[in-house]
Amino acid sequence: MAKKIKDTDYLFLSSYIHAKESKLIGKAGLERMLEARDVEDALTALAEAWQLNFEAEDISAFEQILAKRRYDVLAEMSKFAPNPAIVDAFRVKYDYHNAKTLVKSQCAGVPADHLLIASGRVAPEKLIAAFLENNFRDLPEKMSSAIKEAVDILAKTSDPQLSDFALDKAYFYEFQTYADESGSEFLKGYVKLSVDAANLRSSVRAVRARQEQALLDGGAVTPDRIKKAISKPETLPDLFNGTELHTAVGAAKAAITGGAVTEFELLTDNALLKYLAQAKSSGFSEKPLIGYICAVENEIAAVRTVMVGRFAGIDPATIKSRLREV
Repeated sequence: MAKKIKDTDYLFLSSYIHAKESKLIGKAGLERMLEARDVEDALTALAEAWQLNFEAEDISAFEQILAKRRYDVLAEMSKFAPNPAIVDAFRVKYDYHNAKTLVKSQCAGVPADHLLIASGRVAPEKLIAAFLENNFRDLPEKMSSAIKEAVDILAKTSDPQLSDFALDKAYFYEFQTYADESGSEFLKGYVKLSVDAANLRSSVRAVRARQEQALLDGGAVTPDRIKKAISKPETLPDLFNGTELHTAVGAAKAAITGGAVTEFELLTDNALLKYLAQAKSSGFSEKPLIGYICAVENEIAAVRTVMVGRFAGIDPATIKSRLREV
């Protein structure tokens, strides 16, 4: 019988994470990057915040810096975590990102190895070999069957959205499975909220594009209830009342009728971050671990938004408007 993990088992890791949180770049660091005179100064501000030495001549080199940051954090957390299933839960998304990339690249006959992320459970090289050999039996079972389904859908329909949805279903199923295995109610709640957020985003996009809504199971709100509410947007507040997504509902209603999608999606992302913020006031438990992994992922996304904009010469005010909360 596996040893039951207690909150006290997280005493060292929780203290360690609380110390590392102060080194996350935060709003002040992002402001420095936005206000920097040029790309080189923006990179200097980032290097100082992360207490690292690096240079990046172009966006490709910078992506490698972000990839290493993500890989190192997950590896470190996996090393210290009393329950590795919690860290593995956050590795799954990179497996499915890579699977989506390779399914499409195989169909198009265009190499996409450089777009793969080495932070999943399956090494990119192993996944590439599986596609080249058309043999997926050595991959996780759920992932293997989902890849076959996605390849078949894309070959028959030429619709990448339908292909992606097959992989999204498998991803959220595995995400939920790891959450259940971890025994963490906090992580289970995050998975449910993530499914609800994904379904709300998909519904808004589908209505705007006048397409069929393909929604996921596993959220706190069933797909049928979301579809019914989307057809009568005035009922959305009741559907998500009392949840973190309530703040995004007004923007969702506006987006459905032709308003800005960007603001709605930012508010949806911020709702997830609001849920995770509970971890910050937690003592020693699995919550700081979950919160820290998500905080680093959000930090990387924010830093990438800033630096992609700076490399492209986009006005800092415009870049800032695209940032989520940190």
